[in-house]
Amino acid sequence: MATVPPTITTVTDLEILLSTLGVWQIAEVPYNVFDLIFPPGTHDPGAQLRAYDVAAAHGCAIWNDARIKR
Repeated sequence: MATVPPTITTVTDLEILLSTLGVWQIAEVPYNVFDLIFPPGTHDPGAQLRAYDVAAAHGCAIWNDARIKR
């Protein structure tokens, strides 16, 4: 599993990371990083849709277990 390094501060940084993933590889984006790159944050449906669009554009899917707030 690839954990998002602290240098991921923009959507472009995330897209670069996603483009490096192989089939069935995982990139974990902590909630605080998500909130930074998709304002206003995890609670906002618009931000969630933008994140899903970015993931889909790179052949990725989002799995969010809201019970695990890191």
